[in-house]
Amino acid sequence: TDTSTAPAAAATTAQPQPVPQPTILPRSYWGADESIRQGTPEFAPETRMAVHHTAGPEGADPSATIRAIYAYHVQVNGWNDIGYNFLIDSSGRIYEGRHSRDLAPGEVPTGEDSAGDGVIGAHTLNNNTGTVGVAFLGDFTSAVPTPAAFDALQRLLAWKADRHGIDPMGTTTWSTGPQPTIIGHRDAYATECPGQALYDRLPGVRTAVSSLVASARSTVKTSGYWILAKDTGVYSFGDAPFLGGPGAVPAPAMSMASTPSGQGYWLLSSNGHVGAYGDAAFHGSTENMRLNSPAVRLEPTRTGLGYWVLAADGGVFSFGDAAFYGSTGNIRLNAPVVSMSTTTTGRGYWLLAKDGGVFSFGDAAFWGSTGNMRLNAPVQSMAPHPSGAGYWLQASDGGIFSFGPAVRFYGSVPGLGLRGTAPTSQIRVTPSGNGYYVLGSDGGIFAFGDAGYFGAEPGLGGTRAAVDLALRNAG
Repeated sequence: TDTSTAPAAAATTAQPQPVPQPTILPRSYWGADESIRQGTPEFAPETRMAVHHTAGPEGADPSATIRAIYAYHVQVNGWNDIGYNFLIDSSGRIYEGRHSRDLAPGEVPTGEDSAGDGVIGAHTLNNNTGTVGVAFLGDFTSAVPTPAAFDALQRLLAWKADRHGIDPMGTTTWSTGPQPTIIGHRDAYATECPGQALYDRLPGVRTAVSSLVASARSTVKTSGYWILAKDTGVYSFGDAPFLGGPGAVPAPAMSMASTPSGQGYWLLSSNGHVGAYGDAAFHGSTENMRLNSPAVRLEPTRTGLGYWVLAADGGVFSFGDAAFYGSTGNIRLNAPVVSMSTTTTGRGYWLLAKDGGVFSFGDAAFWGSTGNMRLNAPVQSMAPHPSGAGYWLQASDGGIFSFGPAVRFYGSVPGLGLRGTAPTSQIRVTPSGNGYYVLGSDGGIFAFGDAGYFGAEPGLGGTRAAVDLALRNAG
């Protein structure tokens, strides 16, 4: 897991960038005895990937374990070299497996020849040609690989997929017939590999890899944002246009959301009043309904032709083209509901309770929660990864909790080591999913990962406390 806590500068270009190659440790790092390697490597264009586990313990020294696997493959199985193209340990280190070619000084291993074709391994019988074989060190029949190991796998597969034009969500022909382009070993051969616990996570891995590739090629960037204060004040930064609102909706204001174009926004008051500005259209409100709890969140649909309004008891109200998928309105909750996020398809949503409980509806997958954790501060908001394969939860002290295979940790407010910071009230994720903003109730903005900083409104508080942040994404 990336534990960097320093805010990053904004991206300097809107041009698509390829997925970067992750660090791959060469064979010399793990001490490969090149004298036992036999034959001449063969190569083929890489078109698919297979995930394995070694089914034995990683051991205290992963390099020693890889050397033992190498010796077994050559001296017992009679293979020319170690079977796997790459191996990953529990710390997230990626090791070069099968030898492809001698490297020039300073050159990093890719597992390919000078023409970019991949070395053919010996890991998936009758399916090795064109297949990148990646093995986790360990037995994952019941245990699950570490987040660091999953992160390494996803970055490695995304790099290969982007480099060779492989669709991570596509299918191709294996010896067993049509299968995904990213399989577990058992999909192509009668084996328990890569272990049931790891195999069960592969759908999420495919989604995360697809997201990483799409994010690297996307030109959509955050170009500005708005801060909403409890007294209905709206503050614009970057190229986010000010379109009105202060004083026009009843206080206290609770939520703000931008339209898909970034040329409009909605404001929500606690009494359910919805104000529409710019190209945002009014589709209805809960203002004249008899609610058991105040309104706390407005989430628009992907089209911008509708929205959901969330009440603190978990009641969900749908307007325009927003569909109702369920609510916690009739459930006895341990804590009030404070936030809501929608899936990328628009056919589901998550609700977040103040104690960290997460409730999933429609096609929203449950990736975990802080409901059973002992927290230093209550959670305030959540934000999904653009792929839908995970989400972040934000606590009022600025702590960030990451769940799901696509989600990485880019830092938190407590990790900055600052003194006297105000409570935080909102998290918003960048279009790439490679960063996020955290809003302080005093109007401060903390930018992590690829989130660009465009300014802040320090000095807010009390009846003027900052309650929400809306991003303007353009490209």
